[in-house]
Amino acid sequence: MEVLAWNCRGLGKPTAGRALRKLIKVQCLDLVFLSETKLCESDLNLKSKLCLDILPNCHLVNCEKYNGKRSGGLVMLWNNDVTLSIHNFNNRYIDCYITCAIIGLNWYATDFYGFSIHNEKHKSCELIDSIGNSHTNDNWIIFGDFNMILNGNEKMGGNDIDYNIADNFHNTINRHSLHDLGYQGSRFT
Repeated sequence: MEVLAWNCRGLGKPTAGRALRKLIKVQCLDLVFLSETKLCESDLNLKSKLCLDILPNCHLVNCEKYNGKRSGGLVMLWNNDVTLSIHNFNNRYIDCYITCAIIGLNWYATDFYGFSIHNEKHKSCELIDSIGNSHTNDNWIIFGDFNMILNGNEKMGGNDIDYNIADNFHNTINRHSLHDLGYQGSRFT
């Protein structure tokens, strides 16, 4: 199963839609999670922006509007080969249960978009704990944009790492027996 998690920073621009379409086709993606889409169900050409002609199944969490600007928004897309049911969601995550008959494995998949404001990052760990505690004795993968780092080599420039936040994130991962699977692409964005 090929999965993509992408903080697309808005799908309103044609270039973002073309990039998404290309990624889906070239990588033969089965499941796509997009964060910070800045999309709402009422948007014109929503089906085209989300490439629903390629990945026909969609769960959209509307973006929020602050002072006339859009923020957030989550989308999960999947193909017909994936048996997926939405378990729970809010403006920070989409949690689903996936059944994969081909490999005989079922698991929870949580697409996560963490709090970006420094003094709210602890809320991301609390939310991961809450979701993880509902998945006792089940396989679980959580992916997306956590807006936190585990150690200093994941960061370049800017303010120094806040070791309290990094330790909290590390402890949260350990509490749920999660493992960092790494990533592909640019080392820093």
